[in-house]
Amino acid sequence: MTLYHGSTIDIAKVDLALSKPNKDFGRAFYLSDDRQQALEMAQFRAEFEETEPVVNVYEFDVSLFQEFRYKQGNKQKGHRGTPFFCISGNNSSRSS
Repeated sequence: MTLYHGSTIDIAKVDLALSKPNKDFGRAFYLSDDRQQALEMAQFRAEFEETEPVVNVYEFDVSLFQEFRYKQGNKQKGHRGTPFFCISGNNSSRSS
């Protein structure tokens, strides 16, 4: 499964310790299977930070999801309603 993360930096390895603690699901790494949604998030952040957008692309083996605490659902708080994935918990030693 291909998942995307919109940012302003390249993220080669997911490290939950670097995530902001006060997100909807605590320290988490948000991903989408919708590249356009990730690009829009990256563009929003880039405009705010006055830098360039970056869409990080990850290939996930869906069988590995059982090793993570994750949530799958629809975007909240006025977003377009596209699916998202949120990897959280104490499994920061595993990345993609």
